Amino acid sequence: MIDTHIHLSSIDYYNNPDQVLGLLEENGVSSIVNVATDIETSKQSIKLSQKFPKLSYATVGIHPEEINSDTDNQVLMQLEQLVQQETVVAVGEVGLDKTYIQKLGESEMTERFNWQNNWLDSQVLIAKKYNLPLILHSRDTTLEMLEKIKELNNEVRFVWHCFTETLGIANQVIDNGGYISFTGIITYKSAVEIESVIKQIPKNKYMIETDGPFLIPEPLRKQGLKPNMPWYVKYVAEKIASVRGESVDMVLSQTDKNSKTFFQI
Repeated sequence: MIDTHIHLSSIDYYNNPDQVLGLLEENGVSSIVNVATDIETSKQSIKLSQKFPKLSYATVGIHPEEINSDTDNQVLMQLEQLVQQETVVAVGEVGLDKTYIQKLGESEMTERFNWQNNWLDSQVLIAKKYNLPLILHSRDTTLEMLEKIKELNNEVRFVWHCFTETLGIANQVIDNGGYISFTGIITYKSAVEIESVIKQIPKNKYMIETDGPFLIPEPLRKQGLKPNMPWYVKYVAEKIASVRGESVDMVLSQTDKNSKTFFQI
């Protein structure tokens, strides 16, 4: 069982990442991908991956919510240096997000969204240069992200993480060489439309994740358990198994295989 997306370096939620990693194997988790959102968490992710080789893998990237200026060559140089570390398996989490800038004035929102696009383009170039996959974040930017995906021209592996879009969007992602990843959102009562995606997605094109510390699956969410732990990804697998009419073991075996192929681990 592999959790392909968790923010274990979020110290506000995981005050002892070493302890969490020490509990993985006894809870059925073979490895995690510890996803970065800025320079500091990129460094922390690498540090953990070096301390826990093959148990924790690292990513490097600047999340769109962390972007407060246009591209900075010095920061991009830092990213490029970090991405060359042996335990780094992806560039991410990178992407586009209009949610947190929607309350701004029109001109400021346009400027900030342009910055996001520029940062994404620059990080795509880093991924291409070092033959690493991309972990893509998209929120309220579906059409814009589809355009970015088409521009990749099948030259970079990518996953649309925390996928909650329609089957039509999922098909476009797959047609352009991408993967999609499901979170605990699919266990919520409100997530009815996503079931058609779960049913019809090719078995070799999807992965599972917690996106911890957030998106705790049901029934754990109702119990008030926090934060989201890597082994809670099993609840995501159970939901997928139920929708697809497969065993949980079959889903976990397939998603492990897909994750290893995607991240080359």
